[in-house]
Amino acid sequence: MSTDSNDSQPISFDQLADLFVEQGALVSPAEVHGYLCGQLAAGSRLSPERWLLAAAEQLGVDSISVEGFGERLDQLHRQTLTELETHGFELQLLLPDEDQGVGPRAEGLGLWCHGFVAGYTLAGGPRGEGLSEDARDALDDFSQIAQIAADADDEESQADFEEVYEYVRMGALLLFSECNRAGAEQCAPLGTALH
Repeated sequence: MSTDSNDSQPISFDQLADLFVEQGALVSPAEVHGYLCGQLAAGSRLSPERWLLAAAEQLGVDSISVEGFGERLDQLHRQTLTELETHGFELQLLLPDEDQGVGPRAEGLGLWCHGFVAGYTLAGGPRGEGLSEDARDALDDFSQIAQIAADADDEESQADFEEVYEYVRMGALLLFSECNRAGAEQCAPLGTALH
């Protein structure tokens, strides 16, 4: 595990995007982050080794071969779990920076939601019984938001995007909370260790 000076700084979309390109990845960092959040929300806890294998599969590559990429993916895993477990609603979705405009950010949000639903489903997260109506609605809405598109880049589009972003962020936190609270073993797949 890396403990270099970069480890204390949150990893950015651009940092990962550069590594994704170098690795020859077939997906966006937003989709991989969504996948990771979905896995964690469903109660899955992967070891660093298993996370790298799962990440390589999501990237569409046989293995993580670019120098420093494995450490950054491990950092992303630890950073994301910490954000989800903190009771201060600190989760930040890994999307293109604001200076990219609404279009790329909306596309990234759609990919993030697609990844979340895939990760949540593959980890065996519940869809009906065991979830509140709000959590079930959020999960259903994520499937719809995965189709999001923003053509305009004006103030109204920016405001709409911010509203959807916040809804997704809070929905992910709600799903994590419901499936990872004490006594919520029904949300976690068999054999999955909860913190």
